[in-house]
Amino acid sequence: MENTASRLPQRFHDLDWVRVIVTINLVPFHVAWMITSVNGFSFVMKGTITWRILHVYLNFISPLHMFMLFIVAGSSVFISLERRSPRRFIIERVKRLLVPLFTFMIFLFPLLGYFWPSDLATSEFNYFTQFWPWCLMTTFYSEITGGPNWAHMWFVAYLFIFSIILLPLFIRIRATGRARLEAVTGFFTDRKGAIFLAGIPIAMIFAGLSPVWPFFRNNLYSDWGYFTYNMAAFIFGFIIAGDHKWADAIKRHTVISIFLGVALSAAKLFMENKAGSFSTPAYTPRYVLFSLVAGFNTWAWAIAILGLASRTLTFENRFLRYFSRISYPFYIFHLVVISVAGHFVKNMMLGIVWEFLLICLVTFACCIISCDLVKRTRATRFLFGIKGR
Repeated sequence: MENTASRLPQRFHDLDWVRVIVTINLVPFHVAWMITSVNGFSFVMKGTITWRILHVYLNFISPLHMFMLFIVAGSSVFISLERRSPRRFIIERVKRLLVPLFTFMIFLFPLLGYFWPSDLATSEFNYFTQFWPWCLMTTFYSEITGGPNWAHMWFVAYLFIFSIILLPLFIRIRATGRARLEAVTGFFTDRKGAIFLAGIPIAMIFAGLSPVWPFFRNNLYSDWGYFTYNMAAFIFGFIIAGDHKWADAIKRHTVISIFLGVALSAAKLFMENKAGSFSTPAYTPRYVLFSLVAGFNTWAWAIAILGLASRTLTFENRFLRYFSRISYPFYIFHLVVISVAGHFVKNMMLGIVWEFLLICLVTFACCIISCDLVKRTRATRFLFGIKGR
């Protein structure tokens, strides 16, 4: 028991670093995505070398970054249930997830939508008397968004749903004790290389659900493929936090995971860009092969990232303490700021490199300032899910 307890602080720091790094990376990721994929956001020339580099970066990160956030979130749920009763856990989920979600949908989504590039000439509408009321009336379903007006806050909505529907399972796992959990998952942690077989469920989700429900819709109404994909990550996070053998197994397989991730990423990118018939969702042998590559690629990189964090990021410093506290409001603000900044920067015609860098810098600066402001009062801390005083 002492050996297990001695590992916990390091694992907590590892997870904090992963969450912070992934959250920070969302800024360049979403700037690159909007420049290359959102019509009207940028006037840069498509198909250039820099544009292709950003596109490859997007293809590599897309299936992974939110997967990692859900793993960290699942681990946090295990820790939370160690400290809270189920009733207090649900209350905490409402305060930390639902309140910020509705804060965004009521106050910040209208601002994001007003500056979002679209065929709707929003400048012709008065923001307060016309556009904002229209957003409020379509809060839970809009034909433009194809779902609720939650934009990137779909992550928070899904996280709340996962927490509630999986709570009975998690309580059951906790009640049976860690020894029972270790007995169930010991096959993956005790045998060399067996940990990679945990990627099979991810590959099965790709192969079985994405032909019917394509990934990345994020609207809940027709997103059951990506919904299940992220729920699997959430469950993995809970299991990893509950059994210290997973941390040891991940550490042992870090190096081979990196090589495996590089090889599978190359194969996946080739299938997506040079052999599109493989990556087109359908019930075909080619897509089954692509699903195996994509599923094991995601899992290999998840092991690699967690393993590298456990080897190198076992410390805490002022930056981690500061950013851990503001990472949630930073996440809430970042896409809003990108939308507003891009609206003005695109007219400068700076070229893709300088436009990308300028929007990223403006977004970081404005998000830090916004986070510093909202953490100053009790009311805004409550609205944006910031813990503590």
